[in-house]
Amino acid sequence: MAIKILVVDDDNYIRSFLQKRLTALGFEVSLAENGEQGLEVAQEQNPHLIISDWMMPKMDGTEFCRQIKNHPTLKYAYFILLTARDSAEDKIEGMEQGADDYMTKPFNDKELVARVNVGLRITALQQELSKFQH
Repeated sequence: MAIKILVVDDDNYIRSFLQKRLTALGFEVSLAENGEQGLEVAQEQNPHLIISDWMMPKMDGTEFCRQIKNHPTLKYAYFILLTARDSAEDKIEGMEQGADDYMTKPFNDKELVARVNVGLRITALQQELSKFQH
């Protein structure tokens, strides 16, 4: 089964770059332009990991994250918030909304891939643990 990653960003260049990079690593990548569209795609695709921009039209990344983390089937998706906002207060706000990780733009490509791999390991462990809870 392919690992599904959802990239949500209103910047076409960022979406395209991440799609090419993550697809080259063997991941199945879906795209959305804002949080509203991202929520629809997430409900259809049930991704293992979500990379989302913070500042987007219609629904920003923190509200999108909050809705994902409150959704019964999507709440275990690992959520990386990607943003130009880099103050400690911003990081705290992002994490309080449920983000599992936080990266500032411009981001280092290798660091992002490393964080994706860590997120996927954590997601796999959560899935293993959930098998024993039922």
